[in-house]
Amino acid sequence: MSESCENCRFWIQDEGQEPDAHPRTLTGECHRYPPVSHPDDEDGGSGFTWPPTLAPDWCGEWQPKRAGGVPLHEFFARYRGSVPWARGAQTMALKTLHRAGIGTVEDLTRTPAGALLDIPGFGPGALDLTRALLRAAGLFLPGEAPA
Repeated sequence: MSESCENCRFWIQDEGQEPDAHPRTLTGECHRYPPVSHPDDEDGGSGFTWPPTLAPDWCGEWQPKRAGGVPLHEFFARYRGSVPWARGAQTMALKTLHRAGIGTVEDLTRTPAGALLDIPGFGPGALDLTRALLRAAGLFLPGEAPA
């Protein structure tokens, strides 16, 4: 495995790219550090972004992707565009799941809806959001897969 962005635990591939596209054309963001502030040329305000990179790029901060599953923060970031109605809620749901010890997609897909609703601060809205994000990836909570 090469020590490049596409194999790094901090790299999130941009949405809408073909999974089998040539690595030199794949773009993404490095989430090793918090996003950086920058002026927004369009309206004079400011915005925040993570550094954009290409899949074959590399740096001195590379770490291999975890063998224990895709981290939830990476999963939420990858599919956030699929649920635009709940952008702010995604952060709260993610923090609540982490506090409950659910840190990977595999952890989440092994946890029934009823158990999620038992987590303090994780209500029906967070459950709907979680289901929508999972559906965007073709995943489901236990017992909820389509027949």
